[in-house]
This record gives sequence, structure tokens and C-alpha cells, in this order.
Amino acid sequence: MSQNKNRYNTFLSLTFDDNRVEKYLGELILFKNEGLIIDSKKKRELKKIITMSLSLEIKHYKECSLNEFHDIISLRIEIFSVEQEVFYNDLDGYDKDSYHLIGRDLSGKIIATARILKPGAKYDKAAFGRVVIDKPSRGNGYGHEMVKFMNDFITEKFPKAGCKISAMLYLKSFYETHGYVKTSDVYPDCGIDHIDMEATLS
Repeated sequence: MSQNKNRYNTFLSLTFDDNRVEKYLGELILFKNEGLIIDSKKKRELKKIITMSLSLEIKHYKECSLNEFHDIISLRIEIFSVEQEVFYNDLDGYDKDSYHLIGRDLSGKIIATARILKPGAKYDKAAFGRVVIDKPSRGNGYGHEMVKFMNDFITEKFPKAGCKISAMLYLKSFYETHGYVKTSDVYPDCGIDHIDMEATLS
């Protein structure tokens, strides 16, 4: 019992980028069997830790399950249409020949996503967009993780192609930290100021 209590206390002290999180998450199954009561406060702490972990993968549309693509589109609608009140045709014909970044928390829920376009699909360069993170999961550095992950994917999948994005103006400095530079004047897109940015990714 005392050993498991120590494991639980250690688990609660872990940060989201510690690879021991999944190990301790699995060991929580032992607690109920051995009579350890997890009070409501500890449950809230545990839930917070679970949502502070992000696993990333990239799949082509053809590799996504129906449930995965449903959850991707649901999250995009929740953020763009409901939260930001931007009304546009989200299903614009690009999704079926795109790669989709899927970010899950430790429970398996999709909490982040983005879309990667091949060179020639929209621009001469590769591109990414539709970048969203659900509201409760923001503030943990996931945006930086996602951009780095996509940059690495594009570099490997489309060598020397580079990447062009249409970025919200207020995110200019964010993308600059990942090697992107402004390449256009400010223009409106769905009522929000945007700029084009590019990175060589060589």
C-alpha cells in the first residue's frame, strides 16, 4: 500500500513531457484493487496531468479512420465556427489529399489538429493550416510542438520544398521562432488580418 501511495504522489509531480507518465497512469489501476481511495482533489490533479500530455502523429486522409476524421472536423468547427465565429466552407476540397496532424491527450481524445498540403496543392511550396487546439489544453506549449513536428515532417517528406502559410497577423512572432518570415502585406481573411509567411526548412 505505501509503495503505491508513493507511486501516486510521484505521478502527481510529473510534468507533461516526462516519459514516465504513461507508466504511472497504468499503475493507477492497482490502487483500486488495493483499497487506495483517490479523493476528488487528487482526481482533479490527475485529470489536469492527463490533459497536459500530447502525443502527435501525422496521417494521410486515406489512413484516417472515420472516427478520427469526424473528431478532426468536429474540433475545427468548435474552434473556428463556434469559438471564433468565423463562418466559411471548412470542407474546401483539400482534405482528401492532405496529411492531418492528430494530437491526443493521454486518454486518447483528439485535442489538437492541423492540415498539411503537398507542394503544388495550393502553393508551389508545401503548406499547413487549420491549426487548432481545444480551449482547455492551451497554454502548455502545444502550438510550438505542433509546428516543429510539421516542419520536421515536411522536411523529410518533401525535401527542399519549403513551406508557405497564411498566418494570423498576431501570430507573426510565434511563427518567426520557427524560421518563418513575412512575405506579403496584411490582408483580410474571413474578417481577420493575415499575412503570408515562408520557411525554407532546409
